[in-house]
Amino acid sequence: MQIKVVLRFFKEQGDDHMFVGSADEKSNPVIRIDALKWVTDQGLWLFGGVSSTSNELLNDLWFYSFKASKWQKIEVKGKIPGPRRGAGGWIDEKQNLYLFGGFLDSPLTERSGNFSNEIWCFNTLETSGLTNQI
Repeated sequence: MQIKVVLRFFKEQGDDHMFVGSADEKSNPVIRIDALKWVTDQGLWLFGGVSSTSNELLNDLWFYSFKASKWQKIEVKGKIPGPRRGAGGWIDEKQNLYLFGGFLDSPLTERSGNFSNEIWCFNTLETSGLTNQI
């Protein structure tokens, strides 16, 4: 069975909501839960989580451009955070994305208490990669 996924975002216009954009099957992230999300002026950033189809932990980074109305997988050079779910995050005034911690176990497997206290930073303006700042 093949499942077709169409992602739609909406924006408010007065009391109405209008759908904008969609992603095709080849260029959108897999369906996931517990992913870390950041919203900047340029778009939506998405990292990790758990695949809802395979139950595997993910460590991929995606960007949804509000202007282009499409997803782009970000290829990170160098070290990247390991797969995780439920991480915390924030954005600073320079548009750097921060990732803190997370669970290193899938929610549907037996939990072994693997938690992370790492802090990672991603510079969205240079997109040069993530920096581990433990």
